Order: sequence, then C-alpha cells, then structure tokens
Amino acid sequence: MQMAFDIFGDSLYEVKAPDRNTQPTDMTLSAFLASPYWRAVPDPKARPEHKGMYVMIQPNGEPWQGGWIGKFKNEETAKRSFHRDRIFYAILWGKQDIDDMILKDYADLKRAQDAVHEMMKQIHVGDPYVRVRMADEEKFFHLLDFPLYSRVEARGFVKDHGLECRSFFPSKSDTIFGPVEISAIALSRFLSDYLPEGHRPHLLIPEYYELTRSPGKYVQFRVPVEFDLQGEAIGYQLYEGISVYPLGGTVPRIEYTVDGDTKHWWLYPSQLTAIIENRAGRA
Repeated sequence: MQMAFDIFGDSLYEVKAPDRNTQPTDMTLSAFLASPYWRAVPDPKARPEHKGMYVMIQPNGEPWQGGWIGKFKNEETAKRSFHRDRIFYAILWGKQDIDDMILKDYADLKRAQDAVHEMMKQIHVGDPYVRVRMADEEKFFHLLDFPLYSRVEARGFVKDHGLECRSFFPSKSDTIFGPVEISAIALSRFLSDYLPEGHRPHLLIPEYYELTRSPGKYVQFRVPVEFDLQGEAIGYQLYEGISVYPLGGTVPRIEYTVDGDTKHWWLYPSQLTAIIENRAGRA
C-alpha cells in the first residue's frame, strides 16, 4: 500500500493503484497518465485532413463514445487534456463531487466546485417556496417553477430571480464558470432531491403552456412579496398584463402597466392566477 501526505491539508491519503474499473474522474492526473488501461492513440481511420486526431481507448478496448478527443503531439498531452475535460464536465453537470486530491492539479476547477458547495449551503427548501440566502438579502421562488430538464433554462431562471452567486468572482482562467453557472449548478444539484428528474414546469398547467406558444393573451398574475419562516407566501401583489411575443423558450414574457409605466415580467407557472378570456388581445 502506498500513502501520500497532503502537507497543506494536514491529511493522509491512501493511494490506490487504478484498476480497469477506475474512471478518470476517480484518478489524479498522475495516476491517469500512468494507467495502462486508458490509452490515447492517433485515429487510424482519420482522413488526411484529420491526421493527428486522437481517440481514447477505454479499458474494455472500445473507443470512448465521445469520438475524437482532439489533435495532439503525443499520447501524454492527449491524456492530460482528456482528464481535465472529464473533471470539468463532472463539475459542470453536477453529476459527481471530485475529491480535492484529484483537483490539486486544477486550481480553477477546485474554486468552481468549492463555490458550488458554498452556494448549496445557502439553499433551504420550505413549503412550497425555496429560500436562498444571498450576500445581503434572501431570495424566494416556488419549488415547482425550477427547470431541471435544461441548463439553458436553469441559467435563465437564475437571472430572472437575481440568484447569481455573489461570492464567486471568475479569474482569467475561468472559461464557463461564473456567478450564473455556479448558481445553476448548485440549484440543480440541490433541488434534484426534491423534484423528479427532468422536471418541466411549463407542462404542469395546460393554460400556461399555451402562453408560451401564442402572444396576445391577457392574464392575471401574482407576485409573492412576503414569506413566513416555513417558506409559505403570506402576501402577494396582483397584476394584469398581456403576453407580448413568444421567445421560443418556455417562459412567457408579460407586459403590464404600473402607475402609467410599462413593465415586463417573466411569468412562471406558480404566478399565473387566470387567463382573462373576455378581453380582446393583440397579436
């Protein structure tokens, strides 16, 4: 048995030799580079214009299902790139926590995962509203409004509700991870324990789904403005407005007027109270 000592973390780790079943996300970079079970080889079937493209051969002898992994000078640089990519996507899609020992070679990815963990600590699921503690305030949203089926929709949800992580400041080396992405990952991971996989809020109410497909419908909607300690809304503000145009997404945009000022609102399912059928709309 081989042991490794983390000087800065004051911890002792058992280093296990990777076997055929060990995935790249469960290996340090050095262990992955040394593993004989994962091999990067030039694609023998590549056309002349694609010469130099590498494929990853898995422990079972089959090519990695993702296809080409890029063009590289040699196997080592190919494996280095592949390993980082697997760690990156594991954090990005929130499917797996990566051990800190594995992240020691990727300081930027460790910062991102740490930020996700910190953001998750600020989320509390009430009944039925979710409370998120931000730096200087608390934000609320209805649990069933959160989209689990699409990261694009999750990013939009974060922006619409002002949930951008306020403790994460991207460095120049951060490419995708930013305040919006960190929050989208944290919320998706946390709420996956409370919502069914692939939760699609726009399909919960047929009338709401119609709003995403056609403009010109008058609606009444409510915005919660006060909550109790259990996460229940105890005060609302009612508005009336019109769906102004379809955006191709799943959240209709409503135009309404307050004291003579025209405003716009991204309407989520829990906020819709009625579609006003007896009032003429506009296309």
